[in-house]
Amino acid sequence: MEERPGGYEVSNIVLYNKGGTKQLSEDDIKALHCSECSLLLREPYQLLNCGHRICRSCLLETVLKKNNPVCPEDKEPVTKNDVRPDKGCAKEINSLTAACGGSENGCTWRGTVAEAEIHVESCVYIVVPCPQGCGQRLSRNELSNHIQNDCQNKPDASQLIATLMQKLNQLETKFQVTVGSLQKEITNLKLQVKEVPQLKAKINDLTEELTKFNKVTQESLIAADSGRRFTGLDDDGRGGDPGYGSGNFVRGQMPSMASSSSSGGFSSAYTGSSSMPSSYSSGDEELRATVHKLQKDVDLIKPVLQDYQSQIAGYLEVVQTVQESVTRHAVLMEEVKLRQDILDVKTTNGVFIWKIPEIARRYADAQQRRTLSLYSPPFHTSPHGYRMCIRAYLNGDGSGKGTHISVFFVLMKSEHDNLLSWPFKSPVTFQLLNLSNSGNNVTETFMPDLQSPSFQQPKSEMNIASGFPRFAKQSYLKDPNFTKGDAIFIRCKIDLSSIDSKLE
Repeated sequence: MEERPGGYEVSNIVLYNKGGTKQLSEDDIKALHCSECSLLLREPYQLLNCGHRICRSCLLETVLKKNNPVCPEDKEPVTKNDVRPDKGCAKEINSLTAACGGSENGCTWRGTVAEAEIHVESCVYIVVPCPQGCGQRLSRNELSNHIQNDCQNKPDASQLIATLMQKLNQLETKFQVTVGSLQKEITNLKLQVKEVPQLKAKINDLTEELTKFNKVTQESLIAADSGRRFTGLDDDGRGGDPGYGSGNFVRGQMPSMASSSSSGGFSSAYTGSSSMPSSYSSGDEELRATVHKLQKDVDLIKPVLQDYQSQIAGYLEVVQTVQESVTRHAVLMEEVKLRQDILDVKTTNGVFIWKIPEIARRYADAQQRRTLSLYSPPFHTSPHGYRMCIRAYLNGDGSGKGTHISVFFVLMKSEHDNLLSWPFKSPVTFQLLNLSNSGNNVTETFMPDLQSPSFQQPKSEMNIASGFPRFAKQSYLKDPNFTKGDAIFIRCKIDLSSIDSKLE
């Protein structure tokens, strides 16, 4: 990601502890603020002389560039040798759960502090001042209607279009920068992950080598012990029980063997003769030296093995982090794209055709549970009518999970709801468009259940979705009759005949 100056701006973020169970107090947040920029610390460094913390960019770009650097809080002198990265503080900040400040208006997003900084820049639920300078503060999704109808400094149509185009261009630029940075980050992490098999191979080699060393060591110790028993030597090289070695032979057996031997070799071993004990004592020492050397080699190998085991554990954590990061970034990219789509689309006649591009990738994301569902941009039955959207599960939901595409109708809260008749009564028709000449669309229609909360006046941003878990077979996602240019088209039509024309 591109490096940003200063700390994290958290005015539109609600911070929770790790796990998201407890909201941080003002004192908790203040303890994590930068002494220079007063924002939440980004890449924190600690000033060793006084203990205060400061962002890396604030330290390098502001504090240390002064002629006589001092701590921004207590004015203690600061040099490059008096600072160090505060990894503990960084870990604490990275573990925090951040919720969108637009949660009171319906936003349910949660993520890390770094992700929240990107999210709030485009979230339509964040409250912002009117850009026309009238003094009103509204959520972004209310700005368009406010500027067109209620703003005291309402611009003319050409100025409004120019403003919207400028915002769209800014959002598109941010989206492209975000995507490029994420792709670069993912590529770097994938290169690190590629090292994991090599480390596993090294671990296996070292484990095999250590096993061989242990086996040889054990055999050598057994051989040494056998030498002591055969020569009648104790561990210190002195003779044991004459004639009976270590006492492992039956009394009377070895003397008879010795007396029957023509060479007298056995007899000397058991009658105190020094020639045989001396010879075997030398061999015993060689075995001891060999065993000692092998044991030293084993002792040298063990720390190396432990180090590699530690490294492999670290890389496995990296793999897990990469997978989680890819999932979060994929969702984030979908969200930014949706914000762009919302600016592009304005349908007010109750008929909406939703193009879902990159269908192969999105279908794979759904199967891998990276993105469970997709939302269409909102559309309306009229300029001041019902507001709604489509929700699609490409890998299915409920009874259609894994086999069918699930499609649902979602009523959304709007500023004109109090003018409309409730519950919502109009029949809703969905079609998966057949793009060939045959024209055999997949079509399903339902009548609203007037008792269901799905069709009552919305109290939150969206009502509970209602529709078809088994709308269309997933095989259609690969059927050239329904997929063109890696995209499918879902048409939603609202029957307007049952809507009061006075309200429309």
